[in-house]
Amino acid sequence: MKKRPLVFSVQAWVFILLAVSFPLQIIFTEELSIGSWGRAFYLLTPLNWITIFTFILMAYLSFKASTLLKVALPLSFTIVAINNFVAMDILGEKVFENFLFGIGPATVAYSAFLYYVMFKSPQAYLLENPHLRWWRIAPRYQVSLPIWFAQKGKGLQRAQTFDLASGGIFVPMDICSHTDNPFAEGETLQIHLDLMGQVLQCRGKLARIEKKSKGNYPPGLGIKLDLTDYPTGQLLDSFIKGLANEQSMIH
Repeated sequence: MKKRPLVFSVQAWVFILLAVSFPLQIIFTEELSIGSWGRAFYLLTPLNWITIFTFILMAYLSFKASTLLKVALPLSFTIVAINNFVAMDILGEKVFENFLFGIGPATVAYSAFLYYVMFKSPQAYLLENPHLRWWRIAPRYQVSLPIWFAQKGKGLQRAQTFDLASGGIFVPMDICSHTDNPFAEGETLQIHLDLMGQVLQCRGKLARIEKKSKGNYPPGLGIKLDLTDYPTGQLLDSFIKGLANEQSMIH
């Protein structure tokens, strides 16, 4: 499954509708014509505009499934609560009636919505574990390529890749036998990868060390490639596109 969960899109549209609801409320409360959007926007208070932009930001973060939602969601509740409190003060003598039948239920409903998003929805677990957002993980292609890599201050070691993606490689290796030069997660490696005739040279960060087999994966090293150099990144992208085309032709 490579698609983003539907809940993120639904949540984003909820925030968009909340943003649109502000000028609509002005139109109905001021008994304006449905086409009087310009007048409705003019009547919005600065705090209304802050709340609207907050909802737009929340919609953007939801579409992106950003981990910033963990901070932005509680912040949005604070802004909405302040906006509603100020709105009650402006209403004057109708404050109790509007709180009971309008602003109060709206605030409670928004609180319930945020509680569901942060603690009960399918996305809650993903916000706590962003590495599990499968739809943002680049496809991996199982291919055996010659690779030479070196730890800092050490000589080159030769191996073969197990698979390849746009951002990294996995190299099978018996980790337990490397007691003289133990690997450490986070250390930088110098990489020379043979892409069937063209050699890609870059640095790599040791992202994970697997001492035991997991599923189809043997013990080995997961290496994240530093492709900030444009020609290097283009070289790998072109090679991966070729792999993708070959795979689509086979299937």
